[in-house]
Amino acid sequence: MHLKGISISLKWQSILSAFLLSIGFLNAQISTDSLILHYDYNGDATDQTTNSFDGVINGASLTTDRDGNPNMAYDFNGTTDYISLPYDSLLQPDFPFSVSFWFKADSIPAPSTLGTYLFASDEEQDVYSGFFIMFNTLGQITMHYGNGLGIGGTHRRTKKSITVLDTVNWHHVAAVFNGLNDMELYIDCELDEGVYSGSGSSMFNYGNAGKIGNSIGGQILNYFDGKMDDLYFYSRSLNLNDISQLCTEITLCEVDTSISISGDTLITNLAGAEYQWLDCKENYASLEGDTFQNFTPPNTDYYAVEISYNGCIDTSACVRIDRLDLSEIEILDQIELVTDPNSNLVNLHLIESMEFNLEVYNLLGEKVYQKNDIKDNYFSFYFNEGTGVYFLRAFNKDLNKTIKFILK
Repeated sequence: MHLKGISISLKWQSILSAFLLSIGFLNAQISTDSLILHYDYNGDATDQTTNSFDGVINGASLTTDRDGNPNMAYDFNGTTDYISLPYDSLLQPDFPFSVSFWFKADSIPAPSTLGTYLFASDEEQDVYSGFFIMFNTLGQITMHYGNGLGIGGTHRRTKKSITVLDTVNWHHVAAVFNGLNDMELYIDCELDEGVYSGSGSSMFNYGNAGKIGNSIGGQILNYFDGKMDDLYFYSRSLNLNDISQLCTEITLCEVDTSISISGDTLITNLAGAEYQWLDCKENYASLEGDTFQNFTPPNTDYYAVEISYNGCIDTSACVRIDRLDLSEIEILDQIELVTDPNSNLVNLHLIESMEFNLEVYNLLGEKVYQKNDIKDNYFSFYFNEGTGVYFLRAFNKDLNKTIKFILK
């Protein structure tokens, strides 16, 4: 199991899967349902959706992201930097809609600015219009919409977070605009009760392009000072599961870990991957040199395989394989065995009539023949493995007898 940004020992897969299921993350993937815009900022501001709403960089520079990866986030200097959005009516939706992003402030906005813009869908100078998300002078997140008629409390509706954020850590913000008087603000995966203010009762867009890191709407001196990463914009309300996926980024990779058995050989059904076979009874210890798609175990035991494929890592369930330990074979004379070299026919005679199972192994301890539920003390079978030394094992719950025979 592979989790982005988190390294977890795969032998705890079953425990982790149960945990993820209990909190609703199992099989979680970041939703693309009604996704309008996604900037991952991995080297540029290209829109990762099919809408191609690419951003235009105005001074902002690439920087290290929250996971320590270089050139995978953008840094805004607080005085001149911003990213312009293209204009499209899809980027100015009616309720409901949601925005999610990561950010790290490098400073708290000066009181004279009344806060800095993180995202604005529309801008008209000295007017509250569209919707916008800000970082205020107390270190709180605010989400707003404006009626397009001016500035001041009568022209906007606002919800302000109770949570106060620092300038040291990255934080995740999800702003969900359900309706005119129904706004939800999530800070670092947690719903913030927030406080409403303003009496604006409608949202109006002038049809101007939006911005990230700045806006001339409402206040001009409002450039964001800090870093931003992974912005998602949806034309719907995000639910709790969506928020969890976006702020934790826990995604279960889909890797085929099924195993087939051919004789004494274990075969992974996924080709073209990297493999490491493991000994389940030895605390999932790696088996040195066993890094191929096929694996022939040396002993009877439980084995699993760790598979790396397309950046994902997962581990199979443990599979038991039965191998005959030649060092422990006791050759007994209670079994009569006659072979016919001309027809490769092997005739078996047990002293007592009983129901039993039959296996044949070669000198390497590999099982080369098997027949179950034989219901007589006489049994014949054709054996086409060629000349050599073999060991025949007859067994049931009361019987476990082995005899060596040679085909010439």
